[in-house]
Amino acid sequence: MHTWLTLGASAVYFVLAASVLAVLPALIAWGVLRWASGGQILFNRAYYAALLWTLGAGVLALAAVIIAGKGQIDPHHPWASPWVRGALLADLLLGALLIWRLVPVSRHRLALSHACMGAAAAIVPLLLTLVLYSR
Repeated sequence: MHTWLTLGASAVYFVLAASVLAVLPALIAWGVLRWASGGQILFNRAYYAALLWTLGAGVLALAAVIIAGKGQIDPHHPWASPWVRGALLADLLLGALLIWRLVPVSRHRLALSHACMGAAAAIVPLLLTLVLYSR
């Protein structure tokens, strides 16, 4: 019983942390998509896409931590690992696909190029933060 309570509490904490972390990428993507498409973008749909993206990124980060625990990633140079680069590429593709599928523009689907631009603009502050604090 104690194990199930621990797993349930961890899942609730994971979703709560992801919902807090999804606000900044949602604001950035919403602004970029509004500017790029020139149409009405619903913030709640951009937030929903960013929330699912953040949850998916959490799973990818957990996989990277598990791989790092097995000694396949150098802790001093994590960006040199193909596993970390692959996880970042998968994260960016996941974000672009979620934004493209979930965010409508005036009852039409968003252009894939606009979704890629929104995902890239939302991930740049995260990458800059990770690079600056990894030294």
